[in-house]
Amino acid sequence: MSDPQDKRAPATEDQETSDLVRRAGRDLSRFSDSYGLVFLLIVATLLSTALASDVRWGRALSALLMTSTLLLTFRASQVLPKHRGLVTGIVGALLAVAVAAVLTGDSAGNRVLALVIAAGFVVAASVAIVHRLRSQPTVTMKTVMGALCVYLFIGFFFVVVYTGVDLVDQGGFFAQTDEAGGVDFVYFAFVTQATVGYGDLSPITDLGRMLAITQALLGQVYLVTIVAALVSNLGRVRPAEAQDGQDERTEPADAGP
Repeated sequence: MSDPQDKRAPATEDQETSDLVRRAGRDLSRFSDSYGLVFLLIVATLLSTALASDVRWGRALSALLMTSTLLLTFRASQVLPKHRGLVTGIVGALLAVAVAAVLTGDSAGNRVLALVIAAGFVVAASVAIVHRLRSQPTVTMKTVMGALCVYLFIGFFFVVVYTGVDLVDQGGFFAQTDEAGGVDFVYFAFVTQATVGYGDLSPITDLGRMLAITQALLGQVYLVTIVAALVSNLGRVRPAEAQDGQDERTEPADAGP
């Protein structure tokens, strides 16, 4: 006679495997719903902008990375269905920029369009994150990571602004060079935001200097107030009045058949 325990063993192993797969799926889902992956995608987009935005395929890659970052940001921020039209419009515009970069090359019109869409991407993603963080009842690591994502988006926004000023001035933003590339603007923006001030690149116009001062002040005030306050209150439950709009963001459960 066969041992009943031998028959149960394969079933037990299959069940354990199934449980592992389900747990891995839940872990992956939680990670994709967190701002950790958004943070990594922002860094990847910045690297692409710095190292490859001066060539045609690099601009297409940056647009595709922005699209992925925006979609993931809206997912982590639990954007309501009523805003999906806006999401579709921004994503469609980013994809159009990617296609235009590949097909039509480096025209002034394409560069202006790319900058406008990039600015819209930064603003839309930042607003979604801030709106979500304001409604969270407890300060968690997700809250802190969301705030750090906004910090990167501040730097990204100034990258776009500096590039736009340089485009208008026809290469006259920096005192040290007339042929600044993507890496120069990313480098200068985040060195300025961190108030490091190496001095190897500096704006030559009054507008550029005022923008640099604005970014330096904004970046430091954001770190020492918003991020510092969140870290010091990690794990604490926020007051009820700080959760305005939480009920509005909660979608009604589907009714059963």
